[in-house]
Amino acid sequence: MDWQIRIALLVTGIFVIGFIVYDFNRRKKAQAEKERLIDQMRRSAEHVDAAGFDFTGVGSARPVSADDVDTESLETAVVQADESSEPAMSETSKSSVVVSQSVPKKISQNDSNSRAEDSDAKIVKPQQKASPTEQLTLDDNPPQQAPEMVISLILQAEEGKTYHGKDFMPLVLSQGLRHGEMGIFHRHMGSGGKPGAVMYSVANAIKPGTFELANIERFETPAFAFFMTLPGPTEPVAALEGMVKTIKLFQAELGGQILDDSKSVYTEQRYQHQLDTVKEYVTKAGIYNR
Repeated sequence: MDWQIRIALLVTGIFVIGFIVYDFNRRKKAQAEKERLIDQMRRSAEHVDAAGFDFTGVGSARPVSADDVDTESLETAVVQADESSEPAMSETSKSSVVVSQSVPKKISQNDSNSRAEDSDAKIVKPQQKASPTEQLTLDDNPPQQAPEMVISLILQAEEGKTYHGKDFMPLVLSQGLRHGEMGIFHRHMGSGGKPGAVMYSVANAIKPGTFELANIERFETPAFAFFMTLPGPTEPVAALEGMVKTIKLFQAELGGQILDDSKSVYTEQRYQHQLDTVKEYVTKAGIYNR
């Protein structure tokens, strides 16, 4: 009986050792693959050609001005980007008014030619009226222009935990997300060559909202902010579906909880409501073919 027990223990020991060796090799290969992908991403950020595109075909996305990219300021950032041209317009209008007001002074200084200069003043005055009219036309949104819309979701780590760059970078790359404008990740239409329109973006949910590629291995964040803006992607419904699919994949691989823009738990009912909202937007805008 003793020799039977010894054989059983020996077989069990060999099995345990074999499993340990197998698990060690598997983890080693997985770690090597993660390091390769992270290294590839870092090189892509450092090599940009004369046209502004790196070797993956990623260049500048649509110009959007945003100081904060956390969920509470995403919509504000979009509105500020659209109104960024107004200050320059106002200065132009002011300069036009100053020129117009200087004409009567010249008229008073030359009494001998008062009649001729009076006729010149009549020519200038309509120009003074034209500037405010032009300003109102440019400031007012045309009736057919679709309003801005931001749809955002949050993936929040479990309490006391964070997401680490070495863990989420392979997922980022596998979903076609590329580092670009504002220091965040974007999913573009198409693949290779010059990227198409931005479908959706992923930002760090805490200020300043960026991802530091230079130290991505040591980078960590408690939450991601996924968002898409309209108008933007040429196929808004597909963009929303892709964004939701990606954030659910992140949750499955990294853990955490998905929240909507009101910081409530994201449900299937909420998803259907967002889908209906986007479809309604597409119908009213009349600028997409889906």
